Amino acid sequence: MKFRSKAYFIGMLFVFNGAVCAQEVAQRSAQQSVKRDQFFWLGEINKASLVINVEEGLLDQAKVGKIAAGLVKVLENGSKPGDARPSRVIEFEPLLIRASDYDASLLHAGRSSQDMFATYRAAIMRDNLLEFAEHLAIMSDTLVAMS
Repeated sequence: MKFRSKAYFIGMLFVFNGAVCAQEVAQRSAQQSVKRDQFFWLGEINKASLVINVEEGLLDQAKVGKIAAGLVKVLENGSKPGDARPSRVIEFEPLLIRASDYDASLLHAGRSSQDMFATYRAAIMRDNLLEFAEHLAIMSDTLVAMS
């Protein structure tokens, strides 16, 4: 196969790789139905906070079940099309309090919303970096196969 120029070859490689990457991403998206956005990570942080606060004795055992049930309800509702999927703690917490009771505000004992924001931003950047690395691996495999 003869290519017109290096630029043409590189351009065709990116087109080909883009099609392969799009196919890979579509397959992965079909397998991963959970959207890993700010709302997802706020849910994960709240789950972890619930566990550690119980282990450290910061939450009354009698209140844990109701808080956990409220958290599950908020997360399930956020998965429904058109339902609230807040990206900030200040918007998430009122939903949690409504789904359980005011004791749910104790879930964030020892945490600040800025800390939670930094945590979920780092998690999202990690997800993006891993996705980028997958694309680089596909491109590398493509280059090796073409050589």
